[in-house]
Amino acid sequence: MLYGNLFGPVVSRRLGISLGVDVIPSKYCTMNCVYCEVGRTDHLLSEPFGSADADVINRELDDFLADRPKLDYITFSGSGEPLLFKDMDKVIEHVKLQYPEYKLALLTNGSLIGRKDIRKSLMKLDLVLPSLDAVGREAFVKVDRPHPSLDAKTILKDLVEFNREYTGTMWLEVFLVPGINDNDEELDRIGDAVAQIKPDKLQINSLDRPGTERWVEKESQAMLVHAVDIISVKADPSTSVEIIGKADSNKYNSNLESKDTESDIISALRRRPCTVDDLCRMFNIHHNEVHKVMHVLLSNGTVTTRAEERGIFYVLVSD
Repeated sequence: MLYGNLFGPVVSRRLGISLGVDVIPSKYCTMNCVYCEVGRTDHLLSEPFGSADADVINRELDDFLADRPKLDYITFSGSGEPLLFKDMDKVIEHVKLQYPEYKLALLTNGSLIGRKDIRKSLMKLDLVLPSLDAVGREAFVKVDRPHPSLDAKTILKDLVEFNREYTGTMWLEVFLVPGINDNDEELDRIGDAVAQIKPDKLQINSLDRPGTERWVEKESQAMLVHAVDIISVKADPSTSVEIIGKADSNKYNSNLESKDTESDIISALRRRPCTVDDLCRMFNIHHNEVHKVMHVLLSNGTVTTRAEERGIFYVLVSD
């Protein structure tokens, strides 16, 4: 079965072996973050819409999960802000009823988490991973480039209220962009915000794959450690503060094999740029096989390359 909404499983730096569920067309989002690995937002929205067919997604999940593969999480993520999908509750209900052994996670920028109609469906998720890159207006606008209706302080208030009600696990992410939201004043604001939200974990992130804007650079390790020190002082003692590390490739399940390598690779690159190593781990295939496919895709102009600190990334060329 060809999947239009599922991708992976991928080896995630935070979630281990994760099956992605992409419910939003590329690139519909409430923000246009400068660091986004999926690329520039073409449709900047603030209201949920009928972006996908929940029944189709559930059939794809039924097909993929038929043999009960080993997964750490089934994760709502992908090409845009998942909470723009107005029927996510139908997919959550289906998985929880038919496949209760699997944990459900959500990657979100947190901008719509204050809506009561959305919040109710999220209560059944096992793990919610919202982001809060800035609290100050100037840094928020520069880093996240949000829809005009969005405000960082409102998002902060919504995250506080959500986590008071939510009984699952929350990991809050802060993505640092050198020169914008990594100064002590902004880190202090973020620390105060973390103290109010009280997530189970605060994860500090920096560039790992090519971002939307080429000028965005990876934060230095010294600055990441400095950020941990500042935020930790303010955070609630129950909140663990850490720097996001590399994915543990040893956790990859060798039983999850790619059946159509070229199509799988294109599908993966549609969601995010990848190195050869990323693709090998993702689809449990040898480097030589990936190189053969990439040679064809480079020759016909389907992909291009970008050199970053972590290696050569293959990037899908926009139609």
